[in-house]
Amino acid sequence: MKKRIVVFVLVVALIAVVASCLVACNMFKEIKLDEVKANLENAGYEVIVMSGSEYCNSDKNEHNLYETDLNTYLEAHKGGDKIFIFFFTDTSTASRQKEFMFNFDADATYDGQSNEVVYYATKQARKDAGLG
Repeated sequence: MKKRIVVFVLVVALIAVVASCLVACNMFKEIKLDEVKANLENAGYEVIVMSGSEYCNSDKNEHNLYETDLNTYLEAHKGGDKIFIFFFTDTSTASRQKEFMFNFDADATYDGQSNEVVYYATKQARKDAGLG
């Protein structure tokens, strides 16, 4: 009986640790296109939003993303600050693509993922977008 209680407590503790790690890395934070776009425009950025199809059929698609995987793309620039945000169709696709796109932009010193969203940004652009 004591072994079962100890195992149960360990399992609960492990679940708590995993949940804390996911929260700490913003995996549960929802990034909304309209909010990010408004934040960036209010901060004076030039913002470009494209559908997944538009992006995938453009010259910007250096990593050969498929339009069936990408819902929306946002790009914003202000001086030397920039941010690129990819809204994928689901979290697993975003995770897979993030690993593949690890070197997306050399000047974008910050990268992150929140659910189905992957972004690359300079420090100030990330802050201005409300992502960090």
